[in-house]
Amino acid sequence: MRSKLILLGVSGLLSLHLNASCINEVRQALLDKRIGLERFGSSNNINSFIANRLKVYKRRALQEIGYGKLDIELNSSKNSYLSERLVEVLSLKALPKDINTLLEYFWGNHNLIAYQQRWLSNLYREVVFTTYSQSNLKLIDRLETEFKVSEKVLIDVVLNRLKDTGLDVAKPERVWSSLSPSNFGELLLERKVIIDEGFRGKSHGHLIHLLQMDLLRFSAVEIGLPTRVVGDLVEFIGKNERIHVEDFYFQPLEGVWDVLFDSTERDFSTPEVLNIPIEKFFGWRTF
Repeated sequence: MRSKLILLGVSGLLSLHLNASCINEVRQALLDKRIGLERFGSSNNINSFIANRLKVYKRRALQEIGYGKLDIELNSSKNSYLSERLVEVLSLKALPKDINTLLEYFWGNHNLIAYQQRWLSNLYREVVFTTYSQSNLKLIDRLETEFKVSEKVLIDVVLNRLKDTGLDVAKPERVWSSLSPSNFGELLLERKVIIDEGFRGKSHGHLIHLLQMDLLRFSAVEIGLPTRVVGDLVEFIGKNERIHVEDFYFQPLEGVWDVLFDSTERDFSTPEVLNIPIEKFFGWRTF
């Protein structure tokens, strides 16, 4: 195994020297199935590697929102009336209790890069562990030399993590063309996890909605909610039943999905903004 990992950064090459004997020991133990995720995640070498990947993520995330902008100010700079209504609905506790609690937390954190990094660190550790555990030397070599994660490994890990959410993870819904709001809502109503094949290779990304579900699950775990709230939320959005709130009617498909997961704002609620640094992080983008 190579004892040096080279990370590409804006200011040039950043070399991270790893202890070859230590890494070889970890690698061999993984190949022999003698090490668990917890012990693997406690390795200082692995933690240093992940920390440097997270720096790559942060640089690209800042670039996407525009240098000079602060992530903590992104929520307050939203200019959509739908965002204002969502904030009002959440403040009035107008939605089912656990869904309301999850969305309040997600609203307050989804634009914070540090929050995204906590989630990615948690996910990446499992992805790297799984890559080594599969004993596929080609995938391991690509990870070590190109920092490129296998798409299949990532999808398998996320689907496995989502098993306790109540989402239908047996067979992801692969969407090849644009859907009407009603057709999209039907998929959510059925608790489908969506892979947007029509956006493969584009800034929107084909895996972004799948990854957003994992981010939601991570959020639920952070605040001690049952993970099934994620599936409940997706079905709730798909039902899209009108809720009367003071002087307006709130509809979850536009009021939640279009605000937090498929927005047009220049922030991380927009797939085109969130996806690019994620793809950079997983080694799928070189620019």
